[in-house]
Amino acid sequence: MNNKLWPVSVKGVIFDTSNKVLLLKNPRNEWELPGGRLELNESPRECLAREIIEECKIVAIPGKALSPHVFEVIPGKYVLLVPFLCTMKGLGEVTLSNEHSEACFFATDSLTNIPIPPEYISIIREASAMHDNLVY
Repeated sequence: MNNKLWPVSVKGVIFDTSNKVLLLKNPRNEWELPGGRLELNESPRECLAREIIEECKIVAIPGKALSPHVFEVIPGKYVLLVPFLCTMKGLGEVTLSNEHSEACFFATDSLTNIPIPPEYISIIREASAMHDNLVY
């Protein structure tokens, strides 16, 4: 890793009523969490809510912050992932923007069977442990 500043990518972990996690397929043919980069004067939670609406057309409420991860997107290019456990407002249908080719809810025990970076698996496992302990 170099000494440059890394871009920040805020990501949301969203579980459906069956405790499956929402993932989106990116142009690299990998599954990832919804979210994106901060804009000027935008808080991480504001960014995440905006990005999820833009990418999926669903309303999500960012909640508990999860552990950040440094992620090498492509060789030599790093991003700081700042994830949040989110709740979905209503049970809206996912409608994708042109940024992703597919959306799917996955069981957390099936993540090692799909092309997904290990950093995302770690984030999802942390969120799943928190989600299991939430009282609604």
